[in-house]
Amino acid sequence: MPNTILFQTDFDQPEFDVMTEKRICHMPKLMPAYQCPLPISTAKYADLVSMLKTSVIPEAYTQFYEGLPHNYKVVD
Repeated sequence: MPNTILFQTDFDQPEFDVMTEKRICHMPKLMPAYQCPLPISTAKYADLVSMLKTSVIPEAYTQFYEGLPHNYKVVD
């Protein structure tokens, strides 16, 4: 049941009380902050890749971390 909260005010109460919320919520449209992923520093990238090679980061994430954009001009 959407917008419904079931609750008890006493542990010995056999049934739950029901509270229904009838508020209409308008979600704002979110826009991406950037057109593409921001690069990380080359030093940070090297540290992440070394953690992949030593299995600190699980192998399942290799493609993600190796695909991170990096640049020597970026300062962390």
